[in-house]
Amino acid sequence: MPKDNTDLCQHYYIRDDENKPYACVAIIPLDFQEGKVCRGIAICSDKDQWNKRGARGRAVSRAIKAHADGKHSLQCRNAKRPVISDFLHNHGQEFSVPVPTHMHGPTDVMAVFKSAHNVAVTEREKRLMEYLQSKIDSEKFNV
Repeated sequence: MPKDNTDLCQHYYIRDDENKPYACVAIIPLDFQEGKVCRGIAICSDKDQWNKRGARGRAVSRAIKAHADGKHSLQCRNAKRPVISDFLHNHGQEFSVPVPTHMHGPTDVMAVFKSAHNVAVTEREKRLMEYLQSKIDSEKFNV
């Protein structure tokens, strides 16, 4: 495996009902066996025109931030914005991670973060991880 996992960063887009991208997700593998990654999410503003390059850059930088900081940050909270509300409604469960809290007793509260560290992969990310593992195994990366 490359020395710095950020070299293995992969991204994909989430599309709306009209097949237009409205979110970009970037992952950096942490553990191939356990399926753990750092994840960065960039959600397009409902007032902006979609820009793949800008969204990809934000998603990748958020994944790198999670990798460097070793923690979650940038919680998705503004459900009043239609695009955030739609994202949380359609993908909230898929991207939710437990957030320990002392106020709610021993159980964790689930939340979605735009920058998440050491989280389980989604089905789509699992396929990306398998693809990366096959590239590593076939030595297409400089190991």
